[in-house]
Amino acid sequence: MQTDVSASVKRRGHLRSERIRGARLLVCAWAAAPRGGYGAGALSFARSRGRLCGMVRGRQFVSPSCWRGSGVSFLHVRGAARIWLSMLFLNKRRVFAFVLVLCLLLLACVPLSSLSRASLAAPFTVVIDAGHGGIDGGVVGVRTKVKESDLNLMIAELLCERFEEAGFRAVLTRTNAGGLYGLPSAGYKRRDMERRREIIEEAAPNLVLSVHQNYFPSDFSRRGGQVFYRAGSEEGAALALCIQERLNALGGGAFSPLTGDYYMLNCTEYPSVIVECAFLSNAEDEALLLTEEYRGKIADAVFAGALAWLA
Repeated sequence: MQTDVSASVKRRGHLRSERIRGARLLVCAWAAAPRGGYGAGALSFARSRGRLCGMVRGRQFVSPSCWRGSGVSFLHVRGAARIWLSMLFLNKRRVFAFVLVLCLLLLACVPLSSLSRASLAAPFTVVIDAGHGGIDGGVVGVRTKVKESDLNLMIAELLCERFEEAGFRAVLTRTNAGGLYGLPSAGYKRRDMERRREIIEEAAPNLVLSVHQNYFPSDFSRRGGQVFYRAGSEEGAALALCIQERLNALGGGAFSPLTGDYYMLNCTEYPSVIVECAFLSNAEDEALLLTEEYRGKIADAVFAGALAWLA
């Protein structure tokens, strides 16, 4: 028996086609990708020029138009799952029996596949709130007069990068130096805070991190990070503790997380904390915050604390 084997590798997949006695027998395509989704959809078939063609319905699919010649191409499949596609090219008299058997097998697998898709359908979501912005610059550095709002945004962006690189869906409430209040007219602060609440509600996150800088004029020697959570929130308290422990490890203070009666903690029921990264009233903390390296260390500490809480 002569076997004609043609193989090709395209992008992130592998395929093999065997020709036995003049008829295509088996084509297997494998697709895999890293984080970020799953292979969705059911398998369907159509007759094309006496051949049995297949495709996966949904965002990821194998194009039936590519089932010509010696190779098969497919689009990139995102997701932690692997998709195996096995296509039998049979003669016309056996196509109906094959499709019938395959449909029965697929129906038997529906509950399990639905469960798998549901478990991978949505990644963890975190809302990262860069406090202040626009005409509301927050506090300023004791020496350089650097604005809190600018530092908050820089650290929030670093946090966003870390969460996204880990496969999270990260939502920033503020993406530039401006505020969220529209026109800087009367009531701008209220409008700004309400818009932040709307963004949180729309995102439906697993947690909310509001980034700020501290200021304590009664004691200019005080330095380090401080985390606040809503009183009565067990999840918020646990999240705050995980982050606080890692901020303390950076040096400058040995604080415990504190309860706080702040809008960003009370405006939704999602687990939320306010992270006061350092004291702008302290010259040493201010100097460190002006360096990209230290801002990165703060982002790493907050990120690690959030991961420990999620675990």
